[in-house]
Amino acid sequence: MLEIKRFVNSPVPSNTYLISMENTRSCIVIDPGSKEEPELMAYINEKGLKVDYILLTHEHFDHC
Repeated sequence: MLEIKRFVNSPVPSNTYLISMENTRSCIVIDPGSKEEPELMAYINEKGLKVDYILLTHEHFDHC
């Protein structure tokens, strides 16, 4: 099953998306923020996910 989850970055509010596959525990992180994202990291660890890719859709100072 494919799951898409949104996280809001700080201090600049922008979106990070995490796309994961339940059966493989693989995931892709899209547009992570500039600071540590404890909610995102906790979710990845809690679900036992393996980050295969980090995708940047555009360049901004908060994720470049």
